[in-house]
Amino acid sequence: YLKMDSQKSRGVGYARKTAMEMYDGQDFYFQIDSHMRMAKGWDESLLEMYSFCQEISKSEKIILSQFPAPYEVHTNGSVFYPKNHEELWDRPSWSKVHYRDSGGWSAMRQDIKDLSKPHPSHTILAGYLFALGSFVEEVPYDERISFMGEELCLAVRAYTRGWKIYAPNKMLAWHYYKRKRSPKVWNQVEDLSRPLKWIEMEMQSKKVQKNILLGLEKGTFGIGNHEKYIEYQDMIGINFANFYENEINKKVNSSVRSQELLF
Repeated sequence: YLKMDSQKSRGVGYARKTAMEMYDGQDFYFQIDSHMRMAKGWDESLLEMYSFCQEISKSEKIILSQFPAPYEVHTNGSVFYPKNHEELWDRPSWSKVHYRDSGGWSAMRQDIKDLSKPHPSHTILAGYLFALGSFVEEVPYDERISFMGEELCLAVRAYTRGWKIYAPNKMLAWHYYKRKRSPKVWNQVEDLSRPLKWIEMEMQSKKVQKNILLGLEKGTFGIGNHEKYIEYQDMIGINFANFYENEINKKVNSSVRSQELLF
């Protein structure tokens, strides 16, 4: 455990970087959020999926990651795991890269049609990430990225260093998504006492993300192999240079304003 005053909070990138630094040579690295529930036997299931992905990809550098399904906590202390619910879905999915209308890189769930095996995925969902322990040394967290967009940058950095991303074909984790009564790092009351305000962190974060995705960032926090960088863009169907030159201009004015209101 590492306790920290909320005034020192710098968003999810800083939090996960701090947690990652507690890694101590274990065989595997498993990253989840605190507000999670796990299926019985989740560890054995993940190891089985991991071995399967190693065999079919002919690589040891596998990442298992996806959107965990939602769960709701009832006031009487019971936990609600919905089935066939329109909003609270429960089916395993792989993830497609997506730029939100409100601004920021994110991901969209895509149905896994063949649930007999893990499915290749385009990006990482950082609230559910399973990999070899060496992932910590090869793709350490970038604390400069505060929230939205963190996962895509992590995925690009990992992919260009030879890591392959798969989505589990069984739902093993559930996430308490909205947590309306819980304080968030962008909450105005929390932000009043913080030296660096949330909106400043988020705007700085967007500049860092842009440099990483355009291949301008050098070293550990930049891309690895350039050919794999081109290959990744072909796979997801997004050319980052074209996006930042042309497509983002359609959204940027509304995005910044929306984010100020949202955060």
